[in-house]
Amino acid sequence: MHDLIRKVEKGERCGIISAELNSIKQLSSKLKASLKDNELFSKFLDELNLWIVSLGSLSPENLIEEDKKEKLLDAIWKWHGMLNGMQTTERYAPTLYLIDNLASKYRSAHIGDVQRCEVQEDLYRLNSYLDSIRMNFKDKQKFQEIKNEFNAYLRQIEDSQESFTQADLDRLITLLNFLYTRLRSVLAKIPPETEEWARATLPFPSSHGIILWIEVGGERFLLDISKYKHVIIGRYDPGDHDPEVGAPPDGLKIKDSHGKILHVFNSVRCRWGCTGKDEDCTHREHVELILKGNEVKVSLCRGAYLPVYYSFSEKGILKPLRESIVLKPGESLFLWISGVYVDEQRSHKVPVKLHIVLRERITQEPYSY
Repeated sequence: MHDLIRKVEKGERCGIISAELNSIKQLSSKLKASLKDNELFSKFLDELNLWIVSLGSLSPENLIEEDKKEKLLDAIWKWHGMLNGMQTTERYAPTLYLIDNLASKYRSAHIGDVQRCEVQEDLYRLNSYLDSIRMNFKDKQKFQEIKNEFNAYLRQIEDSQESFTQADLDRLITLLNFLYTRLRSVLAKIPPETEEWARATLPFPSSHGIILWIEVGGERFLLDISKYKHVIIGRYDPGDHDPEVGAPPDGLKIKDSHGKILHVFNSVRCRWGCTGKDEDCTHREHVELILKGNEVKVSLCRGAYLPVYYSFSEKGILKPLRESIVLKPGESLFLWISGVYVDEQRSHKVPVKLHIVLRERITQEPYSY
């Protein structure tokens, strides 16, 4: 989605944007069978098809009109949130985590740094999580109060064209605190209608053991520690260095010790001057994770010379990663890898969050970080 957003913002021609939308449609069709009863997924496909038809009626060489471009960008950000919500591979723990993470983010934010579009993106993502929970529990009425409060604030953000104010920020923090408290209380008492939903979106590790939660730029990947003893974080470089998995180059990869690509984070890019088949790019293998029992040892890869900084909280003091750090269940670590940015202008560095989670806690009860 981020590649599409960049192309729309850049003002690419209708033909290029239409091709991107059709590509998303083809990829989404692979999930259609498992998500045929998912109302959120059906809504996403309907909106996607409408835009494909709308742009298809224009000449491929035409540029998208400015007002139409803004509407398309809003739609894409909403789809991004929807798909993130549908890819939630747990019942409700990730929703509580997301709310808690957003509350922490905005409590420490300075009002001058908060953009209305950023808040809107976060709320769209959270909205998709809430919708997924609501439609997969029998007693949907119990979620209505939560959704009413949330929807009222979301409409306010969508309708306003003014700058984000301190009052808006205060109301957002109050809303997130309310959502967390009420959602945790309600979900702790309501059994899910079916467990099939938890397995219907994306493959997930076995039902036992320890899970390593890796999150970068809003994307997350859950790794069953029992299956992998050694994984590497670095720049994804298909071709001579990494196997082709259909992801664009320069994303942040998770690779096992045999060279298999386990995941590519496509919302971030490595932009530290290494291009094509540059043999000196140290980001291909930059950080290694040694998984043993219930612990994860985090170290620099051999030969990596550009610095990696770490902290035990997202707002903590950064220190250079020189010695190995061992994480145990319940502990988190934030890594700032040199050259990994969320945009091409290298203006927004993003941390790689590592968190070890007890699988049993995820499936049996809500929890907070």
